[in-house]
Amino acid sequence: MLLQFVLLLYFAAVLDVSGLAKIEDPQQFAAIMRRHRLLPAWSIGMVARVFPWAEVLLASMLLTGDDAIHRLAAQVAQDRIEGDAVAVDVRNDPNLQN
Repeated sequence: MLLQFVLLLYFAAVLDVSGLAKIEDPQQFAAIMRRHRLLPAWSIGMVARVFPWAEVLLASMLLTGDDAIHRLAAQVAQDRIEGDAVAVDVRNDPNLQN
């Protein structure tokens, strides 16, 4: 139980710091997304503004203490991590590079 709580705090802190860094400099985050070409160019501006706030919201949800919210936040976080892993795989696949 203690380990679960510590990991929850750690993951919430990582999400919060990551989101706040992106909120502080959305142009840099948008430039990174453009460089990796993971999204259509027309969507990058909106994602650069919304995604960081979603990370901060997810971190807050993890800290609320409600089990239903923990399950939802954990699923969203898992989807985000899997999405990041897919993005790395796509960038490293020579067959998919231009």
